[in-house]
Amino acid sequence: MDGSRRDSDSYAAYRSVAGLGASPQEFMAMALDSLEASLRRADTAIRGQSLVEKADALSSAGKLVEFLIGLSGIEHGQLSDRLASIYQFVMTAILKANAHNDLEALADGRHAVDHVATIWRGIFDGVAEPAL
Repeated sequence: MDGSRRDSDSYAAYRSVAGLGASPQEFMAMALDSLEASLRRADTAIRGQSLVEKADALSSAGKLVEFLIGLSGIEHGQLSDRLASIYQFVMTAILKANAHNDLEALADGRHAVDHVATIWRGIFDGVAEPAL
C-alpha cells in the first residue's frame, strides 16, 4: 500500500469518529489509553512467560502505533515529525519486546507513550482520564 493511500485511510478513520459519538480529542485519548493497556498486558505476559498473550498484546499495540504514525503524517510540520519519531521509537520497542522478551525496551516504549498521553490530556483537559 502506498503512503498516500495509507494517509488517506488513516485520515478517513480519524474523521469518521464524529459518527461514533466521540470527538477527535476523545478518540485520541481512547487510542492512547488502549495503547497503554496493551503495553501493560504485554509486560504482564512477558513476566508470566505467556507467549500467546504477549504476541496478542504486542500485535494490538503495533496496530495502534501504526494508526498513530499514519495520523502524524496527515499535516506535515515540526510537531507531526516529532510525534512520528516518538511513535517509531515505540514501534521499535514493541518489536524488540516481541523478538527478545525485552522488558527494558518495553518499559522505554511505555514511558514514551505515557509521556505523550500526559501531554495530550494536559492540552485537552476536558478529556478525562479513564478510571482504571
